Amino acid sequence: MRDNTVSVDLKNEAEEFLEKLFEFTKNFEKLPSISKKFNWYIEPLIQLRSLKKLFQECENEKKVDEILSKHYKKNIKRIFDDLKNAFPTRKNIFDEIYYAHKKKLYYLSTIALMTQIDGLVYDVFNGKNYFQGDFFKKKIEMLEEREKTVGLCFLKQLFNNELPIRISQSKRTLEFEHMNRHQMLHGETLDFNTEINSLKAVSLLATLAFNMKYLDELNINDISKNGEI
Repeated sequence: MRDNTVSVDLKNEAEEFLEKLFEFTKNFEKLPSISKKFNWYIEPLIQLRSLKKLFQECENEKKVDEILSKHYKKNIKRIFDDLKNAFPTRKNIFDEIYYAHKKKLYYLSTIALMTQIDGLVYDVFNGKNYFQGDFFKKKIEMLEEREKTVGLCFLKQLFNNELPIRISQSKRTLEFEHMNRHQMLHGETLDFNTEINSLKAVSLLATLAFNMKYLDELNINDISKNGEI
């Protein structure tokens, strides 16, 4: 009788755990929305407890800034070390960007990080441009036909032409106030010299670099029209 009671208790606990896990993983679908609203990008190496807080506060810009600033400040050295290891030809650039950020030279760090976005994609995908065309969007759609995973949520936060960082001039309204790569690189805006904006740029590079490796390992460049590799 005791064994049966223990078995029932374990079964109930397992079912409760799986239910909570399922509910938690559903939250990952919020990642693209967070990127679109707040211009933050969430790297897959973020701690689960930080993600839990983020999902709970994902409509509150101040809280989102607080949670993600804390994560990226704590992990910034590891992120730059990872970038240098993954892209060794760009080591000197990343060393100088890291120096600028630590010295609070946020104009320099943010602008310099923006110049490296296309560079990472170029290195991995032989000249493809992150900011032009629908190359990655189409590849992700093909991949999505084959599998539904948390990893796809991390990917989808990056490849949306309406992200503030990517949105084109024709789609930017007069009220547009987000950090935008084109406006920064072409001198159209001068109010981005803050630690948060520099960290947002770090978040984009960190998330992009991780996902470039993920896409490369999946051989996504060779996915055919019928979704086969």
